Amino acid sequence: MTYGEVLSFYLEELDVSQNELARRLKTNPSTINALVKGRARNPTLKMARDIAAALGVSLQEMVDKMDMLGNDSQSTQ
Repeated sequence: MTYGEVLSFYLEELDVSQNELARRLKTNPSTINALVKGRARNPTLKMARDIAAALGVSLQEMVDKMDMLGNDSQSTQ
């Protein structure tokens, strides 16, 4: 499970658009899109914390989701 996949999960789960997240972070929507699509490298720790805060979740929750979803996809292969 990639960071972009987890970010996409939370955007959908919380009904937040990429544009809205970019607005909250005061960044360009293309930055968020690149993260979601995997075209950008993983965000810096500061950016990952800022994204989590903007979504109202903890960074640890996002990391745990990456681990959980990663293990689920591996167990079905």
